[in-house]
Amino acid sequence: MFALGNVITLVGTVLTWFVASGAEFDVPFKNQLTYYIIGTFFYSFINMWPSYYGFIIKRGNHSSILLTPTGFFQYVYSQYLGMALFQNANVIFIILLTSPLWFTYIQPPSSLVSILLLIALIPVAAVIMFMLEMLVALAAFFITEVNGLTLNYGFASSIFSGRLFPLGLLIPVFWVHLFNPFAYLFYHPMQIYLGNYSNLESLQVITVGAISSLLLYFIGRQVFQFGLRKNESVGL
Repeated sequence: MFALGNVITLVGTVLTWFVASGAEFDVPFKNQLTYYIIGTFFYSFINMWPSYYGFIIKRGNHSSILLTPTGFFQYVYSQYLGMALFQNANVIFIILLTSPLWFTYIQPPSSLVSILLLIALIPVAAVIMFMLEMLVALAAFFITEVNGLTLNYGFASSIFSGRLFPLGLLIPVFWVHLFNPFAYLFYHPMQIYLGNYSNLESLQVITVGAISSLLLYFIGRQVFQFGLRKNESVGL
């Protein structure tokens, strides 16, 4: 079912590109396929699924974590990092297994510099994704419909990260997407990979992304502390 879902998403992506670009395929199909497949690998590589931590908060099973000597976010990050490393090993294995097909259907990186810039963006994108999903998880302190929020976050992330179609098709303005944290999960990495950004623009993406990750961290800390204060009366 997962493979079928990815095929349906790929077909939907192509059709969305067709509609969003004014019914004109001005981008080669190989580029579209590369955008989706490589972008999906990148997205999977940095994804830790911490949004599901909201279910732990909802059940009240997080109380013991508050007693750990490390900080809350550091503990959760290290916990999900182990899961992500196992997942990333699978991603790398799939890449190696399908590598013979890449030369035919997948566009190679635009340059060695683009590869290095993409690697530099990985930790920035990983922290941004982690904090965005932790903010979704922390909402469990304030609402009961955690499942619905998690699902809606997934839908919103697919749109605003550029997974369904490049964000530039709708808003072809570079600086606008610099302030969209979701764009660092898919759209920006693929623009760097495909060579659509200059080196200066790529460095701007990495710099603004690093600043955004710090801002999201401090926002997350405030939300977490506020959530604890709100629930003190029930014995957290």
